[in-house]
Amino acid sequence: MARRSAFEHVFILWFVLHIPITLLVDAQSVLPSHWFPSFAKQLVKWHVETNSDWLVGTNPLWFQSLICAELLFQLPCFVLLVIGLMKRKRWTRTLSIVYGIHAATTFIPITGEILFGRPMTPESIKLAAIYLPYLLMPAILALRMALFPYPDQSPLWQSTKDMVSKIVPSNTRPPSLLRRPFDLVYVLYFFSHVPITVLFDAQSIVPREVFPAWATGAMDWHARVNSDHLVQANPTWFVALVVCECLLQLPTFLVFVYAFMYQVSKVTSLPSCKGLELGHQTAAKLMSLAV
Repeated sequence: MARRSAFEHVFILWFVLHIPITLLVDAQSVLPSHWFPSFAKQLVKWHVETNSDWLVGTNPLWFQSLICAELLFQLPCFVLLVIGLMKRKRWTRTLSIVYGIHAATTFIPITGEILFGRPMTPESIKLAAIYLPYLLMPAILALRMALFPYPDQSPLWQSTKDMVSKIVPSNTRPPSLLRRPFDLVYVLYFFSHVPITVLFDAQSIVPREVFPAWATGAMDWHARVNSDHLVQANPTWFVALVVCECLLQLPTFLVFVYAFMYQVSKVTSLPSCKGLELGHQTAAKLMSLAV
């Protein structure tokens, strides 16, 4: 077996440390307090008081939903990824991407809420800095696994060359989309998402004067008829998610339309995009349903 890289050692340590943090610290937001030892409860109390962590202190419902996702999804990932990285298993790549994008996405609304949910202070900047590694480390993991093979350690130029050669469609014309119902469904799904994001969801972050009257009227109708209090209240954490949708998901919609049309979704470089989309949408929809 090849010698493990520094990258692998860093993330093995990261996940090993994350397991007790999740079980003893983060889980206190959703589980009865008498389940935890006194030192763990004192540690959380000290953190809230010292770092002015009003999110942990107030424990809003949307924040609790993220902790539930951490316990139910991320915690098993920690164990599996330690095993996968130690044994250099090929499935580690896909799981790393799904976990990484999911985990990074959950910290985007947290960071947005800390910095912009209340008037910005030195304490809020300090608190955001404390949370920042929990956004960056999963994002770095997902990016590395998406761009380069694993466990193979190919040079950068060779990996890039191979990836481009696989994404560019060959001269062989793929079968008609009408003969590929699965691909057709997802081409329509992702293609329809583009105007929905641009004309409707983006109203949460862009001045409404920019949009045509029929689009703003449709959003008002939806919020009123379906009692969508998230769209009506437009809380800071929700705004952060919409920003993420516009910057991250919107480009991937176009990538997926291309991929499914030309049947390049089966190459080794594009399951990473599927994992990215799955991780992001899981986090976003979980929070929307929980509130």
